[in-house]
Amino acid sequence: MEGSAVRAITVEKILGTRTKVAELLKSDEFKRKMINKLMSVINNNKKVIIAYSGGADSALLLYKLFRELSINKSKTIIVTLDHGFKTERVKENIYNVIEDLGLYENFEHINISDKIMRFIDKESKIKCIYLYMITHKRLPCSLKICGYIYDIIFSELSMKYRTNVIITGSMFPVIKGDTLDIINKRNGLTIVRGMVPFAMPKHMVINELREIGSPWKNPNIGGYDTDCIVPGYLLYMIYRGKRRQNFWNVYVKTPEVIHYVSNYVKFGLLSKEEALKYITNLDLPTSSVFSYMESIVERMRLECEKYE
Repeated sequence: MEGSAVRAITVEKILGTRTKVAELLKSDEFKRKMINKLMSVINNNKKVIIAYSGGADSALLLYKLFRELSINKSKTIIVTLDHGFKTERVKENIYNVIEDLGLYENFEHINISDKIMRFIDKESKIKCIYLYMITHKRLPCSLKICGYIYDIIFSELSMKYRTNVIITGSMFPVIKGDTLDIINKRNGLTIVRGMVPFAMPKHMVINELREIGSPWKNPNIGGYDTDCIVPGYLLYMIYRGKRRQNFWNVYVKTPEVIHYVSNYVKFGLLSKEEALKYITNLDLPTSSVFSYMESIVERMRLECEKYE
């Protein structure tokens, strides 16, 4: 067999295949069932916390919840955890969407940059984990710390608001055997993946926000993200601003990108051909946006060094 054919087969294997549950995810019956489950969680609790990063997924979730499903605002607390790595455009998106939906009375913007800087990884003894990532060019997903830190903070908020229910903008379902669910329980929290019934690729989320007349604007920060600059900043550094890349180069240098995109394939949200385009034409910020990012990172670096 030709070397290129072997390599093609390997790429196919790495990207994975559409799972059996992918068809279930797309079915109208499943979507109705998950929406009913989402509504049941909200209606059966006095309060629920909605995690709102200001990114496209969580912004669209707010429109789905408050405009399409008309949930009771008084039962919700919308929380933005601001780690400090957000551009002015992202911050504008946060407040513009909140204003558009009339949610100011239910909204809390919490600065967690101090907690991020003081975070110490018990195993590696690394202080200021974000400074470590930037210095060593490690993507956040590779260290799996974001979810860990957020769980700690949401646990504190759950006591403050007397609810353990956190609704997120995640659209990847919880797999339980051959079935899918939107609820994942961990560390005493009930995490509800709110965008599962409305799952779609990122570019379609952005298009829908535009079509419904939302004031949300694409911040173009790269890194397959729309609220945190760290992934886009690091990808720009790692690949020196060059979007076009060989699949194997990305696979070796930043396997987190492969993992992220392959999830969309697994759940039928992208074809393998589309996924390959995402990987070989990297989502990087423009050089001007990257320069702006550098000023944010430098400020955060100086703050982080206080705790080193």
